Amino acid sequence: MFIGLCRVVEPNINVLPHQDKLSKDAQYIETTVALQGQFAANTYIDMPANGGELDIWKEEFSDKTYDAMRENGSYGIKRDKLPAPYLTYKPEQGELLLFNARKLHAVKPVYGSSRLSISCFIGFYGNDKPLTYWS
Repeated sequence: MFIGLCRVVEPNINVLPHQDKLSKDAQYIETTVALQGQFAANTYIDMPANGGELDIWKEEFSDKTYDAMRENGSYGIKRDKLPAPYLTYKPEQGELLLFNARKLHAVKPVYGSSRLSISCFIGFYGNDKPLTYWS
């Protein structure tokens, strides 16, 4: 099955801090519960000169805490409810970045031009199991 999701962040769009967790998003699929880790793999096709940095926090909230902190009707949490990010990183065009998608992460607004990336997730079931991929 094809993997890869093209993501465009247009100027002045704010991607809220969020955590990706397939076992929460697809609870009805038995195999998602066994996931021990979920990683994002982002390849950056085009990066704006200004903005578009990736913020990553050390925090990984329980489903209950995350749902309580999320903005009503939104996937994410407002930044003013969180401490400063642990890491802010400006990807470069052509770069591949892997990170723990279960940790809170966000994209800062871009200015001038769009930010384009191709992404997928990598699932870890344990040392003796093959990795899985989806988007």
